[in-house]
Amino acid sequence: MISEIEIKNRITKLRNYLEKFSLDGFLITNKVNMKYLTGFDGDGLLLVTMDDIVIISDERYQIELEQQSINYIIGNDYLKQLMQLVSQKNLIALGFEESIEYENFDYLDENSMADIVPVSNLIETLRAIKSESEIRKIKSANQLVSDVLERISASFSEYTERDLAIEIDYLAKKAGATGASFSPIIASGPNSALPHSTVTSRKLQNHDILIADLGYFVEGYTCDITRTFSIGRTSTEIQQLYSIVREARDEVLSNIHAGLPISKLMQTVNHIFKKYHVEQYFTHGIGHGIGLSVHELPSLSSSETECLEENQVITIEPGLYLQGIGGIRIEDDILVTKKGFENLTPMSADLIEL
Repeated sequence: MISEIEIKNRITKLRNYLEKFSLDGFLITNKVNMKYLTGFDGDGLLLVTMDDIVIISDERYQIELEQQSINYIIGNDYLKQLMQLVSQKNLIALGFEESIEYENFDYLDENSMADIVPVSNLIETLRAIKSESEIRKIKSANQLVSDVLERISASFSEYTERDLAIEIDYLAKKAGATGASFSPIIASGPNSALPHSTVTSRKLQNHDILIADLGYFVEGYTCDITRTFSIGRTSTEIQQLYSIVREARDEVLSNIHAGLPISKLMQTVNHIFKKYHVEQYFTHGIGHGIGLSVHELPSLSSSETECLEENQVITIEPGLYLQGIGGIRIEDDILVTKKGFENLTPMSADLIEL
């Protein structure tokens, strides 16, 4: 649940943006953004004006909406009811999320009495800065998944990849997770060289490298954690590669602070990998924002022109993937602070030999 104070703060920030861009209303169609602004997790639309907040939904959610302090309208034609509301409120400029489905945009374009104005990533930008309660929930998700991995790792060798994914999912939900934010990635042996491998019926074998990449929701917020394991003693080559990934991970973390240009993150990891002539084996980005969704702002692209901001939560996930040898990835969830960072993932980043 979101407190009324937090909802009020989020709506106030949104209204500040509306005033800045000369909009007297804003339409939210993205379900995650609706939940962020109101706590409502059902189907419908949300209209925010300078003096009102209205959820438009249907009979399935009436009891839930009656328990909230936000105004609502019940019906079956969301967009028609929205147009009536826009007309009643004499709105002149209605902002809408640029991610809206084309069919809905076409309806607005044909029927809105107000000028309609596309806006990109407005709510997503607000979501990127986390409150204390959001940080606490992401921490809880990290703790839960770390506990599950530590509990189950002693018996890895008894499983196939699919069996292990099923057992992890069961234990995570039993421990309080409401669901996975993505299908667990359990990749062993040669499959570990595929950064986004899907689980197979392959049985874990002695000397295998195994990558476990997991994300689970706790109180609506998710984590995204990756750890690399060795079933039995691994080769000197894998140990050396792991040391390189760990060095890259540690170097990136040591540079994180509010105000750091985001492009520096990728530059840092590439610098380490180039030093050891393995940069060609790093085939994905350095990370992403995380929160209500497993991928959200800030974008950590190497071409990003923005800087990190205090209270953003991001993943840092350097990895190396060598066909015929295996893959290695370490992924932590990181809170950006004014002068540095806090690692929200409590599990050790060492290569775990079982």
